[in-house]
Amino acid sequence: WNSGISRILTRLICIPVGSTWRISFKARLVDPNSGNGVNCNPSIKEYTNCPVVRVHAIKETGEENEIYLRDHHMEWDKNNWSTVNTHILMTPDIAESLNYLRVFIIGGQPGVDL
Repeated sequence: WNSGISRILTRLICIPVGSTWRISFKARLVDPNSGNGVNCNPSIKEYTNCPVVRVHAIKETGEENEIYLRDHHMEWDKNNWSTVNTHILMTPDIAESLNYLRVFIIGGQPGVDL
């Protein structure tokens, strides 16, 4: 469940501490053998069977931070594209002296396509 689509942002000059980034996307989980949609339960606190945003940040010092963002309020429809809405507050431990930021869209049960 820990692989998926990602975007790398390198050599970021400034991300204002205290700023909030909204990450929103449409997702669908599909059984690759049948082509049928797959259910997920976003109400589970630390779910891994639904789409998740993983933010991986590396500071100029080499210190790494990883944050998982989940949308516990999404209305999952296994037969259609569902909207996932998350946000991240850029705290000093993430935003200050940032050298590298990679945002992943991951999730789903093993053997399921995202």
